[in-house]
Amino acid sequence: MVRKQNPTALGILDTYIRNLAIGLSNIIFFVNCEMIILNSHLIQSLPYLMPEIMKDIVLPITHTQEILISTLGNEAPILGASLKAIEEFFEILSAHG
Repeated sequence: MVRKQNPTALGILDTYIRNLAIGLSNIIFFVNCEMIILNSHLIQSLPYLMPEIMKDIVLPITHTQEILISTLGNEAPILGASLKAIEEFFEILSAHG
């Protein structure tokens, strides 16, 4: 519907962009992270959204942060969980060794 320029779909997409930008601004401000990696099928299928999101980020300090799109797709959650489990395992081993 977005590609067909449906006004309702475009309005919903605009709200999504604005809310995502506000959420990213809050994460950057409160967590003080150096990089954020988004895993979104919507942004991957509509790459022109990323500049729109970056334009709507509300805090001036957040424009210095790096925001990237993940290339892991559906595998990202399981890979992240696996990495966390492996890190915890080695942390326990090092504490007892």
